[in-house]
Amino acid sequence: MDNNDDDIYGGDYVDGTYGSDVDDDDDDDDDMIAEVASMAVVGTTLVLTTVMEGEGLFIERALYENNYQTDRTFVNILMNSDVHCHNLLRMNTECFGRLVDIFKSSGLLTGTIHCTVEEQLAIFLHTISHNQQNRCMVVYCKRSGETISRYFNKVLRAILKLVDRFIKPSSSNTPRQIRENDRWYPYFKDCIGAIDGTHIPAKVPADIKLCFIGRKGSPTQNVLAACDFDLKFTFVLAGWEGTVSDSRMLGDTLSNDARIICHPGKFYLADAGFPLLENFITPFRKTKYHLSETRGRAPQTTKQLFNHRHSSAGNMIERAFGVLKKRFPILTT
Repeated sequence: MDNNDDDIYGGDYVDGTYGSDVDDDDDDDDDMIAEVASMAVVGTTLVLTTVMEGEGLFIERALYENNYQTDRTFVNILMNSDVHCHNLLRMNTECFGRLVDIFKSSGLLTGTIHCTVEEQLAIFLHTISHNQQNRCMVVYCKRSGETISRYFNKVLRAILKLVDRFIKPSSSNTPRQIRENDRWYPYFKDCIGAIDGTHIPAKVPADIKLCFIGRKGSPTQNVLAACDFDLKFTFVLAGWEGTVSDSRMLGDTLSNDARIICHPGKFYLADAGFPLLENFITPFRKTKYHLSETRGRAPQTTKQLFNHRHSSAGNMIERAFGVLKKRFPILTT
C-alpha cells in the first residue's frame, strides 16, 4: 500500500493495524478503569468512616412512640388543670370527674387496657365542644380515625341513655325568680318555664334533603325544647324537618303523650308561633311583643304591658339556646 493510504487513515500501517488508533483505545480504557476505581475507593472510605463514627455496625432505628403513655399524659393534663379542662372540654375538672363517675357507676361506659373511660369521654367532649374533625382528633389523641369514631359513637349512645336522669320536668312550685320579681309576681306565679323551637344544621340523605330546607336555605332540623328559670332543659324533642312549624311539633307532642309535663293550673310561656292553649300562654296578636320594639318606650295599653312582661320572662329559652350553642359549636355548623 502506498503512502497516500497512510495519510488517509491518519497513522502508520504496521502488521495490518494502524498504530495511532491502538494507542488511543488503550488510553481510554485505562482512564475509565482509573475513574471507576477512584469512585469505589471514595465510596468505601465514606461508608467505613460512617460506621466507625457510629456506635455499631447498623443504623439506629427511630424510637417507637408509645401512644398509650401519650394518651395518659393528655388525660392527666386535663385532670390536673381547671383551665385546660375548661378550655378543651367546656367544663371544670370537678364536673368532668363527676360525669366520669356517673358513667362508671351506671355501667354505660367501661374502660379497656388501651383506653380509659376518662379518655373516651374526653374524645367525645372535645369533639363537640370545638366541632373538631376526625383528622384533628387523630393528632390530638394519637389514635386512628377508626378508633376516634368508634369511641365517639359509643359515648354518644351512652349519653342518650341518660336523658331521663338529666332532663327532668319542671317543678309545680312557683320559681324563685318569679317570686322575687315584682314585675312578674303575682301575674306569672303559675309559670313553670318557657318553650320554643330552634334550628340545628343537619346532614341528611339527598332523597329527603328538600324536606329539611327551611327559611334558612340549608338543611336543618327543628328542635322543640322547654326550660325552667334556671336555664335547665326540662323537655327536648329533636329530629323534625326544618320546614315543620313549632305549632305542629307541639300538637304532635301533646297528642302522642310525650315526656312534656303540664301540671294542672300551670303553664309555659310560648311565642306567637304557638297556639294559645290551656298550658301554653302566648302573647296578644297584632300587638308589639319583642323587647327591641318597646325598648325606651313605656307600654301604652294593657296588652302591650302584658306582651312586654311576657317577652322579658319568656326570654330565658332564647338564653338557654344561646348558651348551649356557644358552649358546643358543633350545633351551629
